[in-house]
Amino acid sequence: MHRYPNDTLDRLWFTDTTAPTNQTSQAVVVAGLADSPPVSVVQTNFMATTAAGLYYKLPTFPQSTSYKYYVALYFAELDPSVNASGLRVFDVSINGVPFYQAIDVFAEVGLYTAYEIYSPNPVGPFSDHVLINLTSTAGSVLPPFLAALEIFQLFQNPMVSATSSVDSKIR
Repeated sequence: MHRYPNDTLDRLWFTDTTAPTNQTSQAVVVAGLADSPPVSVVQTNFMATTAAGLYYKLPTFPQSTSYKYYVALYFAELDPSVNASGLRVFDVSINGVPFYQAIDVFAEVGLYTAYEIYSPNPVGPFSDHVLINLTSTAGSVLPPFLAALEIFQLFQNPMVSATSSVDSKIR
């Protein structure tokens, strides 16, 4: 688990120790992203070893079919041999449902620049886990990768569902 002092949202980040990585000490541009991850987070990519893809299965807590989630995924093309659009193109699905299709990070932002995809509307509900799959498209030469992901469980705050004049009465 890592906590980065320059993370303005003070998040905790966990490292995937199972996937091969591609790292750089090159500065990666993160300006303009909705959720502003620390630069250190997008200087490492977790790589699929085949076109079959990369997946993350995350448990839901508590296990419930009523909660929805906010999902954000971060990418940065760190491989200098990727010098043209179309070399690494992949789809993302969540629990088997297409989330984003035909992602080509190089075509969107080039090398050493972070790219974010996120759920503008909550996704789910899910029963006991969230399964995020990244799979290469048919014409892709290179397998998919992922720098980081965030998932937040959303719930209704019972304190804001109603109010009464007694709530603010001063005696």
